[in-house]
Amino acid sequence: MVHGPKLCLSAQSSPGRLSYSAAVPPKRGPVNNPTTYAWEAAYVIAILETDEAKMHCRLYDAIAALEQRRLSPVSDEEEVVLSGAEAGLQLLISEATEKYA
Repeated sequence: MVHGPKLCLSAQSSPGRLSYSAAVPPKRGPVNNPTTYAWEAAYVIAILETDEAKMHCRLYDAIAALEQRRLSPVSDEEEVVLSGAEAGLQLLISEATEKYA
């Protein structure tokens, strides 16, 4: 990925007139470069699915991805993220189950 100079509003702008200048390169850190995990794609696809016909398959895929990841050791940080994702999937499953009960 190529990063060119970013444009930002200059402090010397006057009303009705905007001037632009090159900005400082973006800072690096957890907010700008969060850690991502391979299983997260399946999880995000599942939680964003709105088509009920596809939802069950997406949930199953996400659960399978999380369970597959748990077959190997995980860091403490990833354990927290995995636990949160599992809780979110359980909530979606219970909501889907209530609809048809």
